[in-house]
This record gives sequence, C-alpha cells and structure tokens, in this order.
Amino acid sequence: MSAPTPRPRSRGGFVTPLAWVSLLLGVVSAMSNLLQIVMIVLMPDAAALGLPEGISLPTSLQWLIDHALSLSVVGVVLSVAFAWLSWALLQRREWARVGFVAVLLVTALLNVGGLALIGPLFEGVQAMLPADVVHSPEWPQLQARLQATRQVALLLTGLGVLAIGCLHAALAWRLCTPAVHAEFAASRGRNG
Repeated sequence: MSAPTPRPRSRGGFVTPLAWVSLLLGVVSAMSNLLQIVMIVLMPDAAALGLPEGISLPTSLQWLIDHALSLSVVGVVLSVAFAWLSWALLQRREWARVGFVAVLLVTALLNVGGLALIGPLFEGVQAMLPADVVHSPEWPQLQARLQATRQVALLLTGLGVLAIGCLHAALAWRLCTPAVHAEFAASRGRNG
C-alpha cells in the first residue's frame, strides 16, 4: 500500500479576495486622486473660501489647501504603489506578502497617530469664531457644546481606529500563518 500523495495547495480562500479588493481600492484611490489633480488644475481658485472679515483658517488647514496639488500627487503615487503591491500579492510574490503586512501595520499605527489631530482641529474651529461670538453671553453654552462634540468625535474616531486596527492586525496575522506562507512558498518554487 502506498502513502497518499499530498494534494497541491489551492490558491484562493483568503489571499485572492484580499488581493483583488486591495487592488480595487488602490485603483479607485489613484483615480480619485487623479480627479482631484484635474479639478485643482482646471479650477485653481476653487479652494478660496471667501471667509467673512476677521475670520481666517487655522494654519494647518490653510497648509492643506495650499499644498492640495502636491498632496494629491503623493496620493496617486501611494495608491499606484499599493495597487502594484496588491497585484504582486495576487501573483503570490513573497516580497509582496511581507510588504502587505508592513503596509497593514504602518497604516494602523498612522491611524492611531491621527487621533492626536482631533484636538487641534477643534481648537482651529474655535479660533475661527468671530470675537463677538466668543464674548457673547451664549459663549459658555456654545463652548460646552464644542467640548461635547470634541469628546464624541474622539470617542467615535477612537472606536473606528480600534476596529480598523483590529482588522489590520487580523489580516497581518493571517498573512503570516503557515498555510498562507506555504501558498507563497509553493508559488516561489513554480516561479523560481
């Protein structure tokens, strides 16, 4: 009696849908950034907000507007790189698996760092308010509402960051399991 021959590992299950969805996200992101570039070029004055006298944007928001074209170009480059990484993941390239895990983990960490931007965002909104609002009798009530909104935004954003972080950690862990690693090793043997 002979021992049964092992079946070849199937390609699919987890990596293929993950790679296709990621490829789609990368392509859609690149296209939306390209659309932003076209809009900025065709309508360069569209970013001018025409704020009332005495109100100006916080410097961080003004910086984003001033550098919208450069940021959109960076967005295209990063989106195309992510789409390329996703395509290589679909082709079962080992370097793409490792790179994809790194992207998942770095993105999760950047999301956590983004929580620190909520405070300055609300401080910027408060700084934009005209002096007559800040010195009005309704100011304490408005300030309390702003603080409550800030706390709710921090809570909801924190929950979103936690959910996305858990998803990214689970995907990264799954990409590092022996079964998925073997799928890439088998492809390396066929390609090498």
